[in-house]
Amino acid sequence: CRTDLEIYDRELGYYKSGHARYPIVPGHEFSGEIVQTGANVRDLKAGDRVVGECIIPCGLCPSCAAQQPDACSNRREVGVVNYDGAYARFVPMPADRVHKVPQGVDPSAAALAEPLAVVSKALRRVRTHWAGRRPRCAVLGAGPIGNLFAQVLVAAGHEVVVYDSKPDRLEFLKKKVGTSDRLEHLDRFETVVEATGRREVKVGGGLLRCA
Repeated sequence: CRTDLEIYDRELGYYKSGHARYPIVPGHEFSGEIVQTGANVRDLKAGDRVVGECIIPCGLCPSCAAQQPDACSNRREVGVVNYDGAYARFVPMPADRVHKVPQGVDPSAAALAEPLAVVSKALRRVRTHWAGRRPRCAVLGAGPIGNLFAQVLVAAGHEVVVYDSKPDRLEFLKKKVGTSDRLEHLDRFETVVEATGRREVKVGGGLLRCA
């Protein structure tokens, strides 16, 4: 994940601002097998295959009381902010932050639950503006988040076009959605998803440039 690389390169904003500190073991998108449970855990057991959430809230602040763990000012983030992650062999996790993986799901595919949750949360917010309609959607950026966004939208019945300057990224999606390496005709879309991972989408000569 690009986040892991930014941690390694000391470029992630959390570390530049001092909110997070080194040393850290990265790894926030993962699946695994439970090897041991605490005495109070009832719904999980050794041998269960699970995925883990990234955010671990404090459980005490007003945001946590309002069921908004993402807004917890004292939160830790597995493999990102002050909590070692899944590049280690073993990862201790609160029981309420892990979820069982259905039988037949490949462990590597299960690890995509975390980025898929990011996409799902964004969609829940934007769907309030659609009033039951399925508008045409443009997705800017065909990296992991953009790819998942496009596939979820298509599965929900939307017409989708994905824009990126990297042919290899678009190749993964060509059989499922429309693709383009030229950033044009965005006025045809009611919804535009910006998934380049950058504060600014740089456009030069009509080409979408995103890292």
